[in-house]
Amino acid sequence: MNPSRRPAGTPGEGQFAPTNRPKSSGVELVDDSDEPDGTETPAAPVAAAPVHGRPPLTANPALARLDEKGRRFAESLGYAYAAIDAVDEHHGLTTPPNTLGFVTYDDGKSFIIAGTRPDGTTIAPFGLAVFTPFELDTRIDASMVVATHLSPSPASDARPAAERFSQANTVRVGFRSPWGTIDDVVPVAIGIDQVGTPGHGGVKLSAERNRAVHEAWRRPGGWYEEDCEWAIAVLTFPDAFSAEYRRDAVSTARNYFPDEYEAVTGETIRPGESYARDEATFFAEHANDWVTTAALAAQPGNVEHIIAPDGLSGGLRVMTGEPKLVKVWAKVGGRRTATRETRVFLVPADDYAGRDKFGFVLDPDRYEEVAP
Repeated sequence: MNPSRRPAGTPGEGQFAPTNRPKSSGVELVDDSDEPDGTETPAAPVAAAPVHGRPPLTANPALARLDEKGRRFAESLGYAYAAIDAVDEHHGLTTPPNTLGFVTYDDGKSFIIAGTRPDGTTIAPFGLAVFTPFELDTRIDASMVVATHLSPSPASDARPAAERFSQANTVRVGFRSPWGTIDDVVPVAIGIDQVGTPGHGGVKLSAERNRAVHEAWRRPGGWYEEDCEWAIAVLTFPDAFSAEYRRDAVSTARNYFPDEYEAVTGETIRPGESYARDEATFFAEHANDWVTTAALAAQPGNVEHIIAPDGLSGGLRVMTGEPKLVKVWAKVGGRRTATRETRVFLVPADDYAGRDKFGFVLDPDRYEEVAP
């Protein structure tokens, strides 16, 4: 994938590149492979109470809704929930073990998600990142999509992954992959390995694991490359990955596999929520328009051959730098067309700055044409 075409927030070198592995920032992330086994009873939810005499934060309707969403999020991870107001301003959560909640030190303007494991150690599903209420609401929504749509349902198979999957991969350093000779193998879980080559990499699923992938986006052989397809493996087996991976996987799947994502989750992706779908819509709408395929700033001192409206040379023009111009190459339908005809125009930089992210739609009668 061309890195320049990734939407903001998509990893430039692949989610599974060694330099992009999630860090814990010194605080242990929730390990979903260590889910409660049913022998422990989660601690009772911690009741909300005024802190230092201030009114309850949940008197704010928006924070009250966030509080309820936090409860569902904690329960999805197997923890009891500490209400927003069950917080000591100076000492964090006043919660018993096996409890998760929101911590705020500025009366609800920002939060971190933290809590206590059954053994008394600290957990932080999103690390030590600080979120506004809106950002936190969005992050939880992304994680809950995974829990709601993509985790195995009790009706199908609610057994722990360790019981459902027993077939390990046979990939080794020196074996071949779709991206070349493997020079690195990192086990993630039984039947899930991260593999790397000198030029690329991705995730390898065992045949057993790959059969569990929804047919809408299952890949032959169980190979899922690291730029985008890694998200399919993460969303299919969320218990094997951290909350950070799961959150980013939802965004990546929506951006690059919108049709498959809708088929798997039952969600409807709206305009602006998927890079690939928005791109397809743009080029469908401009199939008969001149759309730029390349651009270069017109450099002062360069000489351009002007093309007159009759198609003949209209003389020479020396670029002066004022006004600032952009030399653009355009085709009917843009880069998605099979036509070979390309025309070149000089476009004021201010006009070009207002282009769509997929290209500049050009009126050939409005701009000066030059020789290629």
